[in-house]
Amino acid sequence: MQLEGLLSVFILLSGLLQPVCAMAQVAGVSRQIALGKNADGRLELFALGGDGAVNHKWQAAPNRGWGEWSALAGHDLKQIAIGSNGDGRLELFALGGDGAVNHKWQAAANRGWGEWSTLAGHDLKQIAIGSNADGRLEIFALGGDGAVYHKWQGTPNGGWGEWKSLGYPMAPAL
Repeated sequence: MQLEGLLSVFILLSGLLQPVCAMAQVAGVSRQIALGKNADGRLELFALGGDGAVNHKWQAAPNRGWGEWSALAGHDLKQIAIGSNGDGRLELFALGGDGAVNHKWQAAANRGWGEWSTLAGHDLKQIAIGSNADGRLEIFALGGDGAVYHKWQGTPNGGWGEWKSLGYPMAPAL
């Protein structure tokens, strides 16, 4: 689905998709969105533009209206995913055109964003983020070789280890 400038957010209520709000122009055509929840309960929406950069907007207060779009930069990004650190800071992950993962995070919960930093990797095709029971984030990636890789924070809110292979998913039995 290509979004031609207008972005709408929906929620599933009683089995029916209900519109929550429509948001005006995202720079050009958006190709992916991701949604996070700030520590104070405000939703924050991220949009990956056709130019490979990320823009975001957030609720002024929980359950309230939305601010304007703001640039988080980046270039040649192919996919985005959002995670929440144990201390409530959102962390944005992006798969670059070079097949490596980049990330940036809030300087403090509910606050501004730092600069992009690399988590390395190569020839990665897809990413997903999870949060462990102790608050450590873990990133999973599908490699160009078909194997699944992952890396995780050594401590909640801490630095990242090295990429490790989880091997190849089993082929279904015939």
